[in-house]
Amino acid sequence: MKNWQKNANGYGFLLEMPADRPLRALQLTDMQTIDLTHIRNATRDRQIKGAYFKNGVWGMEERTYAHVRALVKKVQPDLILLTGDNVYGEFDDAGLMMRELIALFEEIAIPWAPVFGNHDNESRMGVNWQCEQLKNAPHCLFDRGHVTGNSNYAVYLTREGKPCFALAMMDSNGCHEVGNPAAPEEGITPDNIDYDLVEHKEGIYPDQIAWYRQAVHDLPNAVFLHIQPRAYLDAITEKYHYQFGTDLATDQDGDRGEYAEHMRPERFCDQSGDFFRCAKESACRAIFAGHQHNNNSIIGWQGVQLGYGLKTGFCTYWRKGSTGGTLHEISADGRFVSTHIYRV
Repeated sequence: MKNWQKNANGYGFLLEMPADRPLRALQLTDMQTIDLTHIRNATRDRQIKGAYFKNGVWGMEERTYAHVRALVKKVQPDLILLTGDNVYGEFDDAGLMMRELIALFEEIAIPWAPVFGNHDNESRMGVNWQCEQLKNAPHCLFDRGHVTGNSNYAVYLTREGKPCFALAMMDSNGCHEVGNPAAPEEGITPDNIDYDLVEHKEGIYPDQIAWYRQAVHDLPNAVFLHIQPRAYLDAITEKYHYQFGTDLATDQDGDRGEYAEHMRPERFCDQSGDFFRCAKESACRAIFAGHQHNNNSIIGWQGVQLGYGLKTGFCTYWRKGSTGGTLHEISADGRFVSTHIYRV
């Protein structure tokens, strides 16, 4: 069912493009599903239920899975891309949410390609177990990769068997240990079975940049990851005169959406800008992230689209009127067009 080839950079999955239209890839992000029977302590129980479940809707089917099915029915994608925090690992110590996630997309039965976010790998099941579940799912295009992180691989879109566009799926890392000052109760615990196999500092590391350059080669490409690079902040600052804490509409030169969630500069990935410079030099058409649930801006910046996928579903926090998925239409000649598909 999967088609892939081995090369020096790991596994590159091959997916044939439709002959008569662009390929339709549906990005879903930050579903962050929660097993409410596996909350680690009374403090977190009060915090999670008090913050996110006041309306009395407890089930993941109503909060997330039904919305995924509706989006897929509406969009009819050829490929589904998951850009991290697919499960809320801290609340998946039994692995139930990961199993349900896989069951959902295997039931949909089209190719799907996930990367990890900062919360996925917190589960006490361990990242080794998570990776094996994904690799063994028949419709899942996933490889762990051989560079920093646990979800670095490429999906090559082909026309008549020849690659014409690359999707670089990248791990932005940042699975923090419990006690992080920004959120002291959440995270991975030091006794996690695979504690040393996850990178606790968010970032796109030099070996990942080298891998990306080789993996996309000379192909037009797009990057999908969880935490956005620093270039996103540079773009809204220089183009829109952004001031921290002030919401803004991104409405110049074909930009769209709103920037309505504010993150400190040091928490962005790619602080040096090395990855963004590499992307610009490597025919990158777009970089799409998740992580900031309230943002849905898509900005053209130095020849690259910098976009947020819409938060999918209603676990953890969301912004009213800004949930759903993001459709990416990719043509064999390198065109890349993105459209938000709001909650249906």
